[in-house]
Amino acid sequence: MFAGSSCTHHTSRAFGYVATVVRMSSSGHGYSCSTRTTAAGAPSYNLFGIKAGPGWQGRTVQVTTTEYDGGVARQTVQSFRAYDGYAAAFQDWALAIGRNQRYSAAVTAAGDAGGFAFGMQQAGYSTDPAYAEKLARVIRTASSIAGTG
Repeated sequence: MFAGSSCTHHTSRAFGYVATVVRMSSSGHGYSCSTRTTAAGAPSYNLFGIKAGPGWQGRTVQVTTTEYDGGVARQTVQSFRAYDGYAAAFQDWALAIGRNQRYSAAVTAAGDAGGFAFGMQQAGYSTDPAYAEKLARVIRTASSIAGTG
């Protein structure tokens, strides 16, 4: 997917972390792989919590989510992307991470779970101040269970 890209190797490693987490979540190790449904009742397949910004042309799902502002949690309804399947969600996430300069430091630091997670938080992937710690812990646990860590 990223042939010719200077970040191909790092993106593959970052994608591997996420793939490990999803494999673990779908194998019954205590993590949920559920996604929200659209107003029509169709699954959104949005595994990565990618919001539907003004440029998004696809389907959406409205979700009550927790956002942090100045370290204070607040509930808000946000519009998130909806996909036709999990493969489309993975592809969109990989493209967003691999092609967006905002995440290049996280992809480059993908040598370990902590570096990737911290880079994603620094790039603004989540407003949760504990996001990096939570993500790194899930990646390490998933990697351990899957035998890849």
